[in-house]
Amino acid sequence: MKLLIKIIEKLISILFISMCMLVFLQVVLRYFFNRPIFWIEDYSLSVFTWVSFVGAALALRKSRHARITVLIEKFPKAVRTKVEIGGQILVAVISCMIFIQSLKYNNLAKTFTLAAMKIPKSFVSSAITFGSVMMFVFSIEAIVDIIRKKNRETGSDTIF
Repeated sequence: MKLLIKIIEKLISILFISMCMLVFLQVVLRYFFNRPIFWIEDYSLSVFTWVSFVGAALALRKSRHARITVLIEKFPKAVRTKVEIGGQILVAVISCMIFIQSLKYNNLAKTFTLAAMKIPKSFVSSAITFGSVMMFVFSIEAIVDIIRKKNRETGSDTIF
C-alpha cells in the first residue's frame, strides 16, 4: 500500500507541475505571440480535477486538512478519541455519498468529449470517483489506527 501511495503522490506532483508550466506557457503564447495552444485548456481542466480530488485524499491520509484542534484539545483524552473516530466516520459516509453521485455523473459524462483533446469527459469526472474511494479507504485506515493507538495506550480491547 505504501508503494502505491508513493507512486500516486509522485504522479500527482508531476501532473501538477506540468499543468502549471503549460498554463504559464499558454499565457505567454496567447498574450505575447497571439498563438495559443488549443489543447492546454482541456489538459489543465483534466489535470486540475485529478490533482484536486486525489490530492484531497492524500491530504486526508496525512491529516493535512484544516481542523479545529483548539476545541478538540480541551476534551479529555477518551472523549477526544471518540470525536476523532466520529469525524473519520463522517468522512467515510460523505465519501460514500460522493462516490454514488460520481457514478451517476460519470454515466452522463461519458456521452460528452473534451473539445480539443477528444477524450470522454468521464475520464475527467472519474477523478471524483477515484478520489472518493481513496478518501473512504484512508478514513477507515485512520479509524483503525486510532483504535490501535488507544488500545496500546490503555491495554484494553474496546474503545467505547
